[in-house]
Amino acid sequence: MVEQREPELPRGIALAWGVAAAPQRGPKREMSVERIVDVAVEIADADGLSAVSMAAVAAKLGYTPMSLYRYVTAKDDLVLLMQEQATGLPSEASREGTWRERLESLYAEQVSSYLAHPGRWRCRSVACR
Repeated sequence: MVEQREPELPRGIALAWGVAAAPQRGPKREMSVERIVDVAVEIADADGLSAVSMAAVAAKLGYTPMSLYRYVTAKDDLVLLMQEQATGLPSEASREGTWRERLESLYAEQVSSYLAHPGRWRCRSVACR
């Protein structure tokens, strides 16, 4: 009989959901995934998503870009974590009612999130114009 294994979550999602084991090698950790994501969101809110880079986040935190990779494995994971923070968990209102009412409530929450932080989603680089 072949043993069935649970599919592995992508690292970024596992980090966002708090189910990823953080590696414990090296010196004591001075940063956290949450702090890194908060700084990335600050940069995106101020200058657009295209301004977010591992180097920019590290500089704002006062660390080297390579030090961030102990917490976030890639920029794609960082952007995923930013998205996860921005959208958050659906409210109770979006879990009640008919499927249409739930969908409309979830949509309204997502639009509200976008309007509150448009820089997270807007690309301000020349390539986006």
